[in-house]
Amino acid sequence: MIHTFTPIFSSFLAIFFFHEEFGKRKWVGSAVSFAGVALLTFSKENFVHSVNGILLILLAALAESIYIVCQKNLLKKYGFLSFVTYSIWGATISMLVFLPGLETELAHISVRSAISVIYLGLFPTVIPYMVLAYLTSRIGSAEAAISLYLTPALSFFLAWLLLKDIPSVVSIVGSIITLCGVLLTHSKIRVPVKKTRCTIQK
Repeated sequence: MIHTFTPIFSSFLAIFFFHEEFGKRKWVGSAVSFAGVALLTFSKENFVHSVNGILLILLAALAESIYIVCQKNLLKKYGFLSFVTYSIWGATISMLVFLPGLETELAHISVRSAISVIYLGLFPTVIPYMVLAYLTSRIGSAEAAISLYLTPALSFFLAWLLLKDIPSVVSIVGSIITLCGVLLTHSKIRVPVKKTRCTIQK
C-alpha cells in the first residue's frame, strides 16, 4: 500500500509548484481510492515490511512523483511520445552498468523468459508511461496521478483471469471501491443551478 503514496505526493507537488487546481471532489475521490487500495493490501494474510524497505518504497514513490510533476512543462515542448521515448532510453543507458555478462545470459535464456522480458518492457513500462504522459498533458499531473490507483485493482483482476488466483471478497470490494474513487476523481458532475426570474413591480 505504501507505493500508493505516489498520487498523493504528486498532487501536493503539483499544487505547490504549479498551482494546479485540485478541488474537494478530487480529494474525496483520491481518499476513496486510497481506502480501496488499503482493503486490497490488508486482504493478504502474509505481509511483513522492514523499516528499510518502507523507506525505500517511500523514496521510490517520491521519485516517481517528481517525475510525473516535472514532466508537465517538458511535454509541452517535446510532446508525450518523444518525451517518453527520451525517458525510457535515458533509463536504459543508466542500466548499461549491468551489460557485462549479457551475452552469456542471452545464450542460455529460454523462450518463456524472453517473452516475459519483452512483456515487462512493453506493458508495465512503455504503454503505461505513454498513457500517463498523455493524461498529464491533457488534464494535469495531479489528476493524472490519481489513475495510478488503478494499478493494484487491475493487478488483482489480471491475476484472477490469467493466473486463476481467486481473490477474496475483501479484495473484490477493495477493487470496486478503488475504481469508484478514480471515476469520482475524473467525473465532471456539476450541480445544476436553477435560474430565477426577478420581476420588478412598479
